[in-house]
Amino acid sequence: MNRTLKKLRNRHRRFFRLQPAMIQPAIPDNSPNPWRCEECGSRHVYYQAWVDGNTNQIYSIDDNREDMWCDDCQDHTCQVREGELMKEIINPWWENKLVIADREKMTGLTQKDFNPQEDYRAFREACNRWWNTKANEEKIEVWRLATQFES
Repeated sequence: MNRTLKKLRNRHRRFFRLQPAMIQPAIPDNSPNPWRCEECGSRHVYYQAWVDGNTNQIYSIDDNREDMWCDDCQDHTCQVREGELMKEIINPWWENKLVIADREKMTGLTQKDFNPQEDYRAFREACNRWWNTKANEEKIEVWRLATQFES
């Protein structure tokens, strides 16, 4: 009996590997902290689940990075919560990885229009005010557009 059950399990696993069920995390679109793709910031992310073929009931959800998918990247990527993406990737990018020319291009401000006596502190503050008026969705879009050709 035990060998028969193992054979059935293996047969069903092979089938599901060929035709996996792709589902989105069960968080409504208006969630304050949705799942996002770590690579591009998209909310169009999915993960695989084992679904009973007869009842369509979700049996289990794989916790394997290989089974997560981003529709925008068209690739397997890691998913993170929006808060984590902002804290660990996007805000540090804004604070540490941009040169003056990048900030000028994004904000429409020009450093030479500011007083150089305090090392252009007013320019940096104006750029940060511009950034801080943006919602997370807008910040992610700015980051995404600015970094899309870096890889």
